[in-house]
Amino acid sequence: MTVPPATRRSKLLWLSGRNRYGLSDIRPRQARLPQGENAPNFRRLDGVPERRKHINPYPNGSFAEPGPRPKHIRQHAMRPFLARLSCLLMTGLAGMSAHAADIDGRWYAEFETRMGLQKYVYEFKSGDDGTITGNAEWQRMDQKGATALKDVKLSGDTLSFVEMMTIPDGSQISVTYTGKLSGDELKLTRAVGNVATEDLIAKRVTGKAGSGGSAAAGPQNAIAPGPFQPTWESLAQGYRCPDWFRDAKFGIWAHWTAQCVPEQGDWYARNMYIQGTRQYDYHVAHYGHPSTFGFMEIDNLWKAEHWDPEKLMQLYKRAGAKYFVALANHHDNFDTYDSKYQPWNSVNVGPKKDIVGTWARIARENGLRFGVSNHSSHAWHWFQPAYGHDVEGPYAFVPYDAATLTKADGKGKWWEGLDPKDLYCGLRIPMPSDLKTAKEAEEWHQKNDQWFETVPPNDNGYSEKWFLRAQDLVDKYHPDLLYLDDNELPLGQYGLDIAAHYYNANRAFHGGRLEAVLDAKYMKPEHRAAVVQDIERGVAEGISAAPWQTDTCIGSWHYERRLFDEHKYKTVAQVVHLLVDVVSKNGNLLLSVPLRGDGTIDDDELAFLGGMAKWMDVNGEAIFGSRPWVVYGEGPSTAEKAEAGQFGGARDVRTKPYTAEDIRFTTKGDAIYAILLDWPSDHGVVIKSFAVGSAETPARLGREVASVSLLGSAEKLPWQRDAAGLHVVLPAARPGSDAYSLKIALK
Repeated sequence: MTVPPATRRSKLLWLSGRNRYGLSDIRPRQARLPQGENAPNFRRLDGVPERRKHINPYPNGSFAEPGPRPKHIRQHAMRPFLARLSCLLMTGLAGMSAHAADIDGRWYAEFETRMGLQKYVYEFKSGDDGTITGNAEWQRMDQKGATALKDVKLSGDTLSFVEMMTIPDGSQISVTYTGKLSGDELKLTRAVGNVATEDLIAKRVTGKAGSGGSAAAGPQNAIAPGPFQPTWESLAQGYRCPDWFRDAKFGIWAHWTAQCVPEQGDWYARNMYIQGTRQYDYHVAHYGHPSTFGFMEIDNLWKAEHWDPEKLMQLYKRAGAKYFVALANHHDNFDTYDSKYQPWNSVNVGPKKDIVGTWARIARENGLRFGVSNHSSHAWHWFQPAYGHDVEGPYAFVPYDAATLTKADGKGKWWEGLDPKDLYCGLRIPMPSDLKTAKEAEEWHQKNDQWFETVPPNDNGYSEKWFLRAQDLVDKYHPDLLYLDDNELPLGQYGLDIAAHYYNANRAFHGGRLEAVLDAKYMKPEHRAAVVQDIERGVAEGISAAPWQTDTCIGSWHYERRLFDEHKYKTVAQVVHLLVDVVSKNGNLLLSVPLRGDGTIDDDELAFLGGMAKWMDVNGEAIFGSRPWVVYGEGPSTAEKAEAGQFGGARDVRTKPYTAEDIRFTTKGDAIYAILLDWPSDHGVVIKSFAVGSAETPARLGREVASVSLLGSAEKLPWQRDAAGLHVVLPAARPGSDAYSLKIALK
């Protein structure tokens, strides 16, 4: 980087990012537009239409570009450039009067100059005598630092202070800030001497000095006004899981995108670009080499031509679902809704339908709560194999489609006007050229681009676009549940921003009542209260004080024909046992039943939904609206060491079968439900948790047993309690199958 000579004039130029004509080179991060013949038309400053290349006539950004000053720059060199500042802001509550204590807290601002993105956290603290102290944490280019602020004064709503800034040549300059305080917003002007260099807006991050983020925390975005601020502290203090979710217990998920078209299971869009994988081999055999037929072509093949959402929703409802979740996007970066910020969406490409919008309308018409899942925060690394190549065979080192296609290549084709880079995310993690075998390449991809939980390096607006897409999704469809496929929240501060926006927007939509459920995974204990924790393909090992959810699938997440052909879906009994175990521990079950690319389900899935409906008809009373009892269960399964789950917790479906001694408990009103996970061969059961004389029993029951009945049976059941427990004689005929619910009424 070349720094101008250390003159006063060059220091001003370095700070402001202006060239020698006073023209700011600050550009919004989302507005780096093409130059030359591909550039869009703009209005010149004097109103004459020109190409973008004429607005900045100095493409190399030099401070000493030779040549005459163009007329439109001479005329407008002194006009303000506030509109070109790239400040990503968080909104807060307004309307407070300006006293010294009102400035207390941490305030965030960021802006981008030709010298790079600059991030600031200003922290102020008022003393008992009315004086105010302050400091600034800053990050610019590859440097971070902190400096004390001088002469901090708040008079009425007018704030002023001074920062001593060290610039790259080692000298210091005095930067004066003046501006207005309005609630949780600071409108500031930075100046050196009498020359204003930037206008910016800082937003309150925390209400108390010393309890917030840092300059490296990331940008703040415009969020819906309300009590929730984009900090873990605010989210955890203000969130409470709504009763509708606690009562619902069971939801069904349509994990459906173009990756279902090949019928080859999950992660097809990634694995088709990794030579040697099963899905790569299938793709080459059925569609062609990824250099000529990439995943964007599969997006176009997805037509959903036999999709009947009304019929499907009725099946889901009969099966007992109280909420329905639609997949809004997967790691393949394709939005299945009328997306404002992602042109690669199901309205423009493939089905030519608003999939999410249709699901939302029909779910609500059927009385179900509606949710969406968002997985696109991982697209930036997950889709990187699309920029790779084979390492052996006849196509060795022939680049795949993402590496070669440009927007211009779409002219006259079905994707005219679309830029493949918007789908594939741009090259960020290049594949080495020295890999010798497909096995080496596969191992390299697993290690280097398969899974990250971070903001991408060289972000280039990716995270901000993710936020805007998620915000658009929330604001258009008002989901009751938002599932994020991330450890904690995605993309640092952007995830906190969307969480606060979602909670505030949901609260406003429901007239001040928070009805939102935000699912996230692998929560730190101190953040757990901010969301509803989700355990993918796993369950809690005991009763959780806070509601939680497990999500799993009867097969692969994306439709896999092999599982149908071989009849290898989860059985009704396995899912019923899973549901009962989850509910006994204060959880919900979200179950995916995969759809084919054409929008239909197969015969085994249809039979599965029918089996669930039959079980729910008999036993739903013990599930819906229930709460956990003081113990979740008894029997061998509660004493054995749990099998580890795939992504934490215990395994969702045990390899070892349950026995007739394995019982799970729920409670509702004046009843306790004891759900038997197998039918005893002697038609008798002893519930040890109800033993008379046990020191624990009175505290567990609180009252005496009044009656015992079996859901689905009209027979009167003989029963008695003694020191061994509650003995119940069951009828000769089973009321259904898979699990059996005893209703124990209390006096």
